[in-house]
Amino acid sequence: MTNSLKTHLQTILVLLACLLSSACDKSPSNESKQQAEESKSSDIIELNNANVKAFSEQISQHYLELQAALLDSFYAAREADNSYEFIQFRNRYWTDEYIKLKNKYTAAFNKNKAFLADHPSAQLYAIFENLIYIGLDLKNGFLDANEEQMQSAIDAAERDKQKVLQIMKDIR
Repeated sequence: MTNSLKTHLQTILVLLACLLSSACDKSPSNESKQQAEESKSSDIIELNNANVKAFSEQISQHYLELQAALLDSFYAAREADNSYEFIQFRNRYWTDEYIKLKNKYTAAFNKNKAFLADHPSAQLYAIFENLIYIGLDLKNGFLDANEEQMQSAIDAAERDKQKVLQIMKDIR
């Protein structure tokens, strides 16, 4: 197996693990849209001192997995000089998983704004949200052969990764 294919398969496996660990909509198919929405809103976690650490670890883990999958795919495609490979991965697989998780965390952060106001993990949402822009900069930099833009995105990814790791260290 070629190195690029092996890396691509590993990246897909990481995304599948992410997908399996994310929340699934368990609403029955015959439920009305209104009932489904009510059911979904009741599924949004209410954070408190007993569960905020586990929630923070979950969003951090999802962030790190998504970032690793994005960067692994980028580096493999860049090494193969194949922007199409990276763009297809990012557009067809990665972005869908990112959006599912972002929507989940947006709902949780919106519901728990008051509780999170003074909590160190409040920063995690902004960091998570920034990951989509890192992906866009990698894609656009790759398409435009703009080394500066790609490097800037890689640097931002590393800074954000370090912030996530520091937040996790701080709340332990």
